Parts: sequence; C-alpha cells; structure tokens
Amino acid sequence: MRRVGLAVAAVVFVLSASGATASARTYSAVAQFCNKFNPYHAWSYTVGGAILTQQTNISTDNGRFEAWWNGHSIPTSAIVGVNRTTKTLSFYTIELPPGYIILDPEYETDSAVEWTAPTTGTFTVAGEFLGIDTHEASHPVAIEHNGSTIYSNTISAYQQTEPFNLTVTVAAGDTISFMADTNGFEFLSTGLQATITG
Repeated sequence: MRRVGLAVAAVVFVLSASGATASARTYSAVAQFCNKFNPYHAWSYTVGGAILTQQTNISTDNGRFEAWWNGHSIPTSAIVGVNRTTKTLSFYTIELPPGYIILDPEYETDSAVEWTAPTTGTFTVAGEFLGIDTHEASHPVAIEHNGSTIYSNTISAYQQTEPFNLTVTVAAGDTISFMADTNGFEFLSTGLQATITG
C-alpha cells in the first residue's frame, strides 16, 4: 500500500511539474460581455478611446440586443453591443449573427472592445472581424497592444471575414484593443469574435 501511495504521489508531482495539470485561463469577449458595468473585470467598451457610460437595448426586426452607446444621434451614434440570441438580428442594413459583438463607430474615431491583462504572461489572441452591413463601406479594423498596432486589415464587403491569431506577451495592466475605425462614412458595422488564452 505504501509503495502504491508513493507511486501515485510521484505521478502527481511529475504532472504538476510538467504543467499538465495547469489550465490556461480563457477570456471571451462575447461570453463575458457585460451591459451592466463598464469596465467589467478584464473588459471595457470604448468609442474614440472614451469609456462608454450609457447602457441600452436595441430593438431589431426579430429581437433585442444589449449595447453600450455614446448617447449621440446619427451620424455620430456609436455603439458596442452583443448578440446573445440564437438567431441573426436584422436592423437597418445590419445583419448581426448570433455570438458576435457589433462595433459601429459611425463618424466617431473608432469603436472598440478592450482587454486589460490581469497578469504578466504570453497569450494567444484569436478570433475574427466580420462585415455585417449589407452596404458595407470600406474601413480599417485593427488590434492594438498599449496603443501600438499589432494587427490591421480592411473590411470592405458584407460577410467578409478577416481572422486573426496572434501571440502577444503582456505585462499586468497592458491593454489589447479590438477596433473598428471610421472612414468618415456610414455603413461601418463590424462583427467581432475574440478570445484571449494564456
């Protein structure tokens, strides 16, 4: 019995030392989206770099979704929201699929979801940007680490998908921002899925 116990203890020690029992933490921009507090834990929602303070529920042809809003009227009415339903939500020229965040800056500088690193480490940043406006106008999308661009692309068509998969080393308190930038025009709504694992 004693030898068996020692053998089990040795196996547990080897697994622990190799990291096999350690589990990576996952931060999901969609699953952890919060429409009650901003910022909320590691996530915050901004327009033009300013924290959004107005909560809203936006009605569509076939449901509602939660959003943060800058309180402005069109053409500077910018939002960051999420579709938690199981169906695509249709409104104006926008088709927001389930399980996506909407970034819509209109004429503002940008609309963004920002993650603040709770600890120092190396993280995988994966997901995609998606054109969700049936009249999608060409505009930049970007990912920034502490304000410096680490990924950039252009969304210029409805249902255009631009995936990303990055490895980023951060210090505690660093920020990773997922942004849809304006081009001084309308029809800029952009879908986002983003997961940070490390």
